Amino acid sequence: MARYGTMREAAKQFGIRPSAVSYQLKVLEERLGTRLFERTTRNLKLTEGGHALYSEAVNGLTCLENAFDAARTASQSKKGTVRLSLPQVAYDMLLAKHLSQFQKKYPDIILELSFNDAFVDITESNFHAGIRMEEHIPGSMISHRICPPFKEVFFASPDYFLKNGIPRHPADLKDHNCVRYRFVTSKRLADWRFDIDGRITTISVSGNLIVDSTSAWVDAARHGSGIAWLFEPAISEFLNSGELQSVLDKYAIRRNGYHIYYPRSSLKLEPLRLLVSFLKSAG
Repeated sequence: MARYGTMREAAKQFGIRPSAVSYQLKVLEERLGTRLFERTTRNLKLTEGGHALYSEAVNGLTCLENAFDAARTASQSKKGTVRLSLPQVAYDMLLAKHLSQFQKKYPDIILELSFNDAFVDITESNFHAGIRMEEHIPGSMISHRICPPFKEVFFASPDYFLKNGIPRHPADLKDHNCVRYRFVTSKRLADWRFDIDGRITTISVSGNLIVDSTSAWVDAARHGSGIAWLFEPAISEFLNSGELQSVLDKYAIRRNGYHIYYPRSSLKLEPLRLLVSFLKSAG
C-alpha cells in the first residue's frame, strides 16, 4: 500500500478484494501496537512507524533478492545481472568507451543501466550499485574510486569568444550568454561555482538557452550558443581538437572524482565484483 497509494490499487495489483487488504492491515497494526498509515478518503500516508517498517522491509527484500541472485550465479560466477544507477555524464566519461570491452570479456553478465542526475537510494530502488561523486555517497556504503580527481571547466567555441570576448574573471560572465543546465528530477538550475581567493563562490549567470541534457549542453557550446561548464574529462576530446576553448581555468573547482558504491548486501555478487575491478583498471 505504501507503494501504490490506496488500498484499492494495492488490492488490484495483488488480485484480492480491498476489504481483505483492510483486514490484514488492521491485524498487522494490532500486532505491532501502532498505526502504520494515516487514512484519508483519497489515499494513505505512512506514519513515522510505517516509514520505519517500510524502510526495513524494503532492505530485507533487497537482501533476499540479492541472495537469490548470488545463489543463481554461484555455479557460474561470471553470469548474472548488475543493476546500476548513474548520471549520464558519468556514463559518457567512464563507461561509454569501455562498455563493449566489458561485454566481450564477460558476455554472460547483463548490465542494466539507469540514468539519473539526482541522488538515488539504490537499496530502496532495487539497484545493486551506483556511481556518484564521493561527497554524495552515504557513509554506510562500500565505495571504490574509479577515476582520478578532475576539474570543472568553463568553455565555448573559439568563434563565440572571437565575437564576444574572453571573460578574465567569473564576474565578467554577467556580460556573456551562459548556457544553463536544469536537473531533470529536482528541476533546479545547476550552480556556477568558482574558487575565488580560496573560497567557493556561486556566481549568478544568465542566458537565452536552458537544457536538461549534458550532451545538448556541450553541443550548444560547440555551435556557438554561449559559455557552458562541465567536467574536464567529459569534453577533453573537444578541447584537444580545438572545437572548444576553456576559460577561467584558475578559478575552476577540483572535484574528487566518481566512485562506484554499493551496500554490504551486494558484497558477494561476483558480477558486481568483476564490474568494479574492470572500472578501477579502466579508470
